[in-house]
Formats: sequence, C-alpha cells, structure tokens
Amino acid sequence: MKSIAILAAFGLLPFSDVLADSQSWAQCSCSVWTPSGGWGYDWQLTYNACINNYDGAIAKYDHTLGRCTGTAGNTIDGARWFGDCQIQASDGYFPVTYGFIDMTQPVMTEEADNVRGYCTNSS
Repeated sequence: MKSIAILAAFGLLPFSDVLADSQSWAQCSCSVWTPSGGWGYDWQLTYNACINNYDGAIAKYDHTLGRCTGTAGNTIDGARWFGDCQIQASDGYFPVTYGFIDMTQPVMTEEADNVRGYCTNSS
C-alpha cells in the first residue's frame, strides 16, 4: 500500500484508482512491479490486455487516457481485469508500434505475481 501512496503522490496513480476487484469500473490499467521497488503503469501491457480480451463492443483501449475503457455504457469487471493483466503478462505480450500490436518484435513477459490491475470510475 505504501508504494501505491507514493505513486499517487507523484501523479502516476490517481488516488481514485484501486486494485481491481469484483466491482464494475469505467476504466482499467495494468501495472508491474519495477526494479526500483514500486508499481509502474505499463501502457503496452494495458493495451494488449484490453485488445486481446475485449472485442471493442464492451471495452476498448483509449489512447488519450492510456486505459481500457468501457464502451457505450459498459463497465469492466475489476476481478476479471486483474486476471486479464496477470494472464496476458505471463503468457506474453508484444510491443505496440504506431497504435498496433507489433508481432514482429520479441514478446515481453512478466511473472503474474508482479502484475496488478487497477481500475477507476473517473478520468
């Protein structure tokens, strides 16, 4: 929790963000444990988890917010999102180039225990 408070203090994680839970949320992102010992937002993991787990009718990646956002009044189940982040990270995800998943680049992975999903209802 101390790491979350530190990230929030630096504006990297708004105070309204919470660890994803079974509630429904407007937008979500993925974070990974960094070598410096804190949670860091991973936009490429967020992008891959959103694109690969939602069809665009339920949620889509919002490039301006850098989060997966519910579409047309839909919300994202926090517990599912948390799992989506962890599974995508451990299964592997690709870099994003010019707004698209770039499968010509080497796959990136993270241990599931080092990944968290965060969600919020505000922008």
